[in-house]
Amino acid sequence: MATLNEKLLRDVLSLPLDLRTELIDKLLESLNVPIKVDIEQA
Repeated sequence: MATLNEKLLRDVLSLPLDLRTELIDKLLESLNVPIKVDIEQA
C-alpha cells in the first residue's frame, strides 16, 4: 500500500505543467515568513 506521500507525489506529477507550477508558487508563498521589514511596515 502506497504511503500518503507517495500518492501525493504521483498525483502532483500527473498534473499538467502549468498547474504544477501554480501549486509550487502557492506552496512557496505559504512558506514565506514575514521578515523584519515586513513586520515594521505592518
